[in-house]
Order: sequence, then C-alpha cells, then structure tokens
Amino acid sequence: MSEYVAGADYINWTTARGSRPEVAAVKRMIGEKTTFWLIAAGWLTAGLSGLLTAFLAYRNAANLNPANFIDAAILLALAYGIFRKSRICATLALLYYVASQVLLVRMLHGAMTLGGLLQAALFTTLCLMGIVGTFAWRRGNQRTTDAI
Repeated sequence: MSEYVAGADYINWTTARGSRPEVAAVKRMIGEKTTFWLIAAGWLTAGLSGLLTAFLAYRNAANLNPANFIDAAILLALAYGIFRKSRICATLALLYYVASQVLLVRMLHGAMTLGGLLQAALFTTLCLMGIVGTFAWRRGNQRTTDAI
C-alpha cells in the first residue's frame, strides 16, 4: 500500500474494494431524497420568514421600522445560500435566528409567551433540519468527487 492511500482515501479505497462494507452503509445513512427535504425545510423556513418580515415592514405593522428590511434581506440571502446547499448559510441562519430571539427578549424585558416558545422551537428545529441536510448532502457529494 502506498503512502497516498491514507485517511479518507483509505476508506474510499477499501470501500471500493468491498473489504469494509460497514463504511459504505454509514455513508448512506441519510438518503438523497431525505437530504433534499431537509434542505428544503431549511431554505423555505428562512425564505418565508424573510418574506413575512419584508411584508410587515412594508405595511408598517407591529411598530416595525425600516431597519427590518435589512433583516428581511439577510434572511432571504441566507435562504438562497441554503437553497444552494451551503453549510455556512444554514448554520448562520440558525445563529442569526437565536441571536435575534435573545435580542428580542432582552428588549422586551420579559419572558416569552407559550406561543413564542413554540414558534421558536419550530423555527429552530427547521433550521437544524437544514443544517443536517446540507452537511449530509456535502458528505454524499464528497464520495463522488473523491473518485475523480
């Protein structure tokens, strides 16, 4: 065995030879169709949140100010990044949402309502699904690009 066949290349080499079938089973733990739906959950969540924020900022409802258009633009940009299967954008969407919720609670000087907590849990779960989907998609694609 040469020095080049080491680490991840060794796993691909042994999997191709068939000597370690358990490695191939681990790589296919999340299927391509599931990965698609996980990514779709992430970018649709960020995109709909951005569109809703832009609409409410336009209508000037709930005391929203024009700075919310910046918030909407950031969310829409992150949604496009998740659509393009960017792991960084998926992670930043979750971090941006958590930071905005912490800032919102601090500005209101109070605890969140039950509805707010349920909404936060749902959005966080959907963002986490986007993160899992983008990471699974990249891992599955690395298998094909390593062979080239």
